[in-house]
Amino acid sequence: MRLQFKWFAVIALLAVGACASEQTDGFEKLADGSFVLDVPFEGGPLLDGVRCWPSGGDFDCLAIRRFDSPTLLVTRYATASLSEFPASGQRFGCLFEPTPNEWFRQIIAREPITEPDDAVLMRTVPRIGRKDEWSRAEAVELLRRNGVPPDEYVDCRAVQEVLVTKGSQGLMRDELDIRDLVGL
Repeated sequence: MRLQFKWFAVIALLAVGACASEQTDGFEKLADGSFVLDVPFEGGPLLDGVRCWPSGGDFDCLAIRRFDSPTLLVTRYATASLSEFPASGQRFGCLFEPTPNEWFRQIIAREPITEPDDAVLMRTVPRIGRKDEWSRAEAVELLRRNGVPPDEYVDCRAVQEVLVTKGSQGLMRDELDIRDLVGL
């Protein structure tokens, strides 16, 4: 009986270890059930990272883009498949610069930032709204008025707290609940 229990324990540990490193559409499944994808751009300083949490039959994702260090942009999107990325159009996001513990800016960008060359566009594209911090209600109203899905809202202050306490890898690797980052 003891021998059977030991073999069962060994098989269970192997199964847990396999799940922790399971790959799906290039994403790595983390122990907390979320999926992460690190994509360094070739020939450039940008790092593109995506972290997705299962949400019903879909995924609730954060896209993390690092531009010239230490500028960081965090946006949110929902998708039915990990291989699908957000469509073009206006996006809400949190821009952190020059360092996460100094300040952040909530932005509604008129164009998506999806390519390494967009780092230049990032600094020149006109923004909608004022530079100071919006409440969740104000941000959701701005999103609605500007044609951005309200479920793309991100709580920039919550993201800033993760960046200050754990760094950008905290957004990508630590156990996190998406609900803590989107104000739910």
